[in-house]
Amino acid sequence: MGLPPNGPASLLRHGRSLLAYVQMDEVDDAARGRLTAAGAKIVHVAEAYHVVTVGVGAQQLDDVAAVSGVRAVREELTPSVGADGATETAPAATVTNGAIPAPCGSRTSEADTQLRAAEARGAFGFDGTGVTVGVLSDSYDVGSGLATRAADDVLSGDLPGLGNPCGRTEPVEVLQEITSATGAIDEGRAMLQLVHDVAPGARLKFASAFNGIFSFADNIRALRNAGAAVIVDDVTYFASPFYQDGPISVAVNDVTAAGAAYFSSAANNNIIVGGRDVGSYEANALRPATCPKTSLTYLNTRCHDFDPGPGVDTGFGITVAPNGLVRVDLQWAEPWYGVVSDLDLYIVDAASKEVLASSENVSAQNQIPFEFANYTNTTGSSRNVELVINGYVDSGTSAGTPRMKAIFISNRGITAMEQVTSAEVLPDSIFGHNGAEAAGSTAAIRYSSTSTPETFSSRGGPTLVFAPVAGTTAAAALPEPHRLAKPDYTATDGACNTFFLGSRGADGCYRFFGTSAAAPHAAAVAALIRESTPGLSQSAVQRVLRTTATPLSGGSPISTGAGLVDAHAALSSLLDPGVPGAPGGVAGTAGFGSVAVSWTPPADGGSGITAYVVTVTSSADAVSRTVGGDAVGVVLRGLVNGVSYSITVRATNGVGTGSGSAPVSATPTGCVGTRFSDVTPTSQFCPDIAWMATNGISTGTTLADGSIEYRPSLAVARQAMAPFIYRTQGSPNFTAPTDPSFADVPTTHPFYKEIEWMKATGISTGTPQASGKPLYKPTDTVARLAMAAFLYRAAGRPAFTAPVDPSFADVDASSLFYKEIEWMKATGISSGTPQPSGKPLYKPADAVARQAMAAFLHRFATRP
Repeated sequence: MGLPPNGPASLLRHGRSLLAYVQMDEVDDAARGRLTAAGAKIVHVAEAYHVVTVGVGAQQLDDVAAVSGVRAVREELTPSVGADGATETAPAATVTNGAIPAPCGSRTSEADTQLRAAEARGAFGFDGTGVTVGVLSDSYDVGSGLATRAADDVLSGDLPGLGNPCGRTEPVEVLQEITSATGAIDEGRAMLQLVHDVAPGARLKFASAFNGIFSFADNIRALRNAGAAVIVDDVTYFASPFYQDGPISVAVNDVTAAGAAYFSSAANNNIIVGGRDVGSYEANALRPATCPKTSLTYLNTRCHDFDPGPGVDTGFGITVAPNGLVRVDLQWAEPWYGVVSDLDLYIVDAASKEVLASSENVSAQNQIPFEFANYTNTTGSSRNVELVINGYVDSGTSAGTPRMKAIFISNRGITAMEQVTSAEVLPDSIFGHNGAEAAGSTAAIRYSSTSTPETFSSRGGPTLVFAPVAGTTAAAALPEPHRLAKPDYTATDGACNTFFLGSRGADGCYRFFGTSAAAPHAAAVAALIRESTPGLSQSAVQRVLRTTATPLSGGSPISTGAGLVDAHAALSSLLDPGVPGAPGGVAGTAGFGSVAVSWTPPADGGSGITAYVVTVTSSADAVSRTVGGDAVGVVLRGLVNGVSYSITVRATNGVGTGSGSAPVSATPTGCVGTRFSDVTPTSQFCPDIAWMATNGISTGTTLADGSIEYRPSLAVARQAMAPFIYRTQGSPNFTAPTDPSFADVPTTHPFYKEIEWMKATGISTGTPQASGKPLYKPTDTVARLAMAAFLYRAAGRPAFTAPVDPSFADVDASSLFYKEIEWMKATGISSGTPQPSGKPLYKPADAVARQAMAAFLHRFATRP
């Protein structure tokens, strides 16, 4: 309900039919024959996923769904591309196309100058010759009503091919075109023009990404198999998972493992509300509350409470200007093919409670945790709407409370947003393969700017919770959530070309805005790098682009990554290696007796950074630590509160150690981030308790006056220990059995699920009983020796040999859980209580206090 008739988020077409995914038990010849007989036209077969992509008439969907062996049928939404409809009100006074040193062609991208590509070609003589660049987008040469066709671009020198006046006669090879020309805009051809401007010697190939997710993934592989050493796309499928690598990201992983350098647009999902970058809303768990009354009758009453505090708010308010667009992609932390929850999404008029748009996918059937709603305000005046998220429950779904995230996709006209200052409203809006770890996620800066990214350019990367999608088996949870730092760098948009987008300007240019333009520019620079150093690995190509990028004064790591791509600096670093530059962006965040130091990697000198040396110095002492070359931050502990420290960072590579960063200062004072009334910045273990609160591991106890207490000195009960460890492990997907495993923990116990998870994972086996089921003893306190065993098992029982000589005076080799306690010491989770006589005490029989438990869990979660 509420999908647009065409364009992004409309139903994707195959000719005049719909494009749909058919999930089947098997995809053998017999199964394909049954689909064809039911009226489906087979577009693509993904055997590993048991999915057949088909073109099918709307009236035949029921026939296809009824075919023997079909599990689910799901229509696909038209993906978005990273092109933005921005326009120039007037040509920039200081930048004109005629001033750009064009390689050839009638129109040349300003990136040739802004990214110093023309300078690099002139200085080093590399133009991409011998390197193949593959491009994926909507279409190449089937769009209607465009100013030029591909043949025109060849004759004008803007694309290679027979008749090119510059001698670039090898034509673009099209591996696969879009299956439906309806709505095609030949964005792929525009991207190829940009690549050709920056790397005019490169061979060019194209394949459509608009024939479904699984076809897109295979076309990535097809381009690599066709020789592409550099591959770039600008497409976003809305169902691409937020919390794990999906089929497209898996394909990116495949081709980068095979040596290709991959690039993708960061997408255009950022909006600015109240001066803040806003891209998403994320909650650690669905907080069930009574649903608001609307024009629809809810089957359940488990609507999400958007208020993270003691209040209740089941409608997330948004003000939409006339012609404004609200487009929301909702997903939750359950893996593909392991979906047990079913969330539904609604956009509701705040005053009348009329449902304006809704998404009610049967997630338990299609096994994808995904909902999408779209609303355009056509009322002629501003309208207040609310997002409502309902946790639907029936016989096929659980009453789960999964972590969830809503990303605002290419929204426009949003003038106000409820709780915009909440910690759950985030800038993070890059997801799917656009933010894949191996891909160069590219932000956009206007060709006429020198400092500030485009306001729409997506900020912030994804957090992965599960292993990649692999076949039809639910992927396992990762040991801990993995946050990806995206975007990687920034490149030019608004570039001049022969036909795309909008209308021709006074300077003779059509201007291509959006991260769709930025990504091919970065990929073209990679082609120059690949030619200059043919044996360079794909990871090294990405590292060179990041470390030689120029930081942008109006940017940040989450908006512009390492900075503006610099072709000349990149080639210089490879062809004339030296020591690294000085790290930039050094910052020190004070903590309780600690400073968290972060930095931006410098140019690596062409030899690859192997280590960083971080030093904090005061008038009384100095602390240094060496970390690996991939690090961008470290926490230095053991500092004196109230003392000012000067911080410097140096980088080392195979040539030597570079100069130090400009010093910055920080003064450890105490901790912040806790809302508990009984925990102050000077409280023992305050940083650890704040970490518990920030990560949703402990919510505390709310008193009648609204204040919240942590109660740090209370002993931890075994029933509380279970959810603490479960949440520290990322609240993994788990369905508790209907028959309790422990005799003293019924299904009605508030932490039944978490205690059963402890049993299922082997973290706790309970106390055996001769009469049958073991006891868990939920109200017993947790002793320090039991805590060691719990955490060791939660860590996966890592290989560890306990020392012959005990580390603690009160724990010898014959003690219960000796190995586990020694592991706690070796990993730094517990150091014990110092004794003047020598060895510290562990105090194994003592009950664990809640404040000590916070320290144990924090160290456990952040251990090396």
